[in-house]
Amino acid sequence: MFFSLFNNYKVTMKIIHKRVDKISQPNYIYYMKMKKNFGNIVRELREKKGLGIKRLAPDIGVSYTYLSKIENDKTKPSEEFIEKIADYFEYEKEELLIRSGRLPKDIIDIIKENPKDAIDLLRKEFGAKKP
Repeated sequence: MFFSLFNNYKVTMKIIHKRVDKISQPNYIYYMKMKKNFGNIVRELREKKGLGIKRLAPDIGVSYTYLSKIENDKTKPSEEFIEKIADYFEYEKEELLIRSGRLPKDIIDIIKENPKDAIDLLRKEFGAKKP
C-alpha cells in the first residue's frame, strides 16, 4: 500500500510540476523548495545558470541521458558525480550527499560509535518522535 501511495504522489507531483511551470516562475521555485531531492537540486542549479541539459552534461563528463535520469530520480548518482556537481556549481558537497540518500563517512562513523546518543540528539534537536 505504501508503494502505491508513493507512486500516486510522484505522479501527482509531476502533474503539478507541469501546471506550475506553465503558470509562473515564482510558483515553480516554491514547488522546487518543497521537493528538494538531489535531482531537483541539480535541475535547479542548472536552470539558474541558464544551461540546457545537453550543454551541462559534457562539462561534467556524463551523457545527457544519464543527467536526465539523475534529475528525474530514475537512477542514483555516484559519489564521483556528486563531487563533480558540487565543484561545478560551488555547492556544499555534504548537503548533496545527504539529498542523494548518503551520509558523509565521518557522520556514519559518529553514528556507529554513538548510535543511541546520536539518535537521541537528533530527535531532541529536530523534534522527531520515536517510531
